[in-house]
Amino acid sequence: MSDSHKKIAFALVVQAPPSRSTAALEFATAALVAGHKIPRVFFLREGSETARAGDAAFRWAALARQYSVELSVCVSGAARRNLYDEVSAREHAAAANVAPGFSIAGLGLMVDAIANADRVMTFL
Repeated sequence: MSDSHKKIAFALVVQAPPSRSTAALEFATAALVAGHKIPRVFFLREGSETARAGDAAFRWAALARQYSVELSVCVSGAARRNLYDEVSAREHAAAANVAPGFSIAGLGLMVDAIANADRVMTFL
């Protein structure tokens, strides 16, 4: 296999708000269809809002189910936006309000994804 056809492991960091996360979703879809790997997409800052139930969240969740991609939302971004997955909702006596397929995670998971990636793509 030549280097131009090598399969690449990407780490995706989405900081763009849901209305602009389409570019990241299109990139992820194209990369996965081409056979590349994206083990995890990390949603940070304004990108955390993508996890709130809505069209963008459901499109990301469908991609994650189809290609076994983890969708991780920064715990700090989630806290600032009152976002809770099932686990964090129990911890805060709140209702879960992120779309199925998303989970709240610490920055350590983002660091791990970056450390194990061939390329890092950040969408602002």
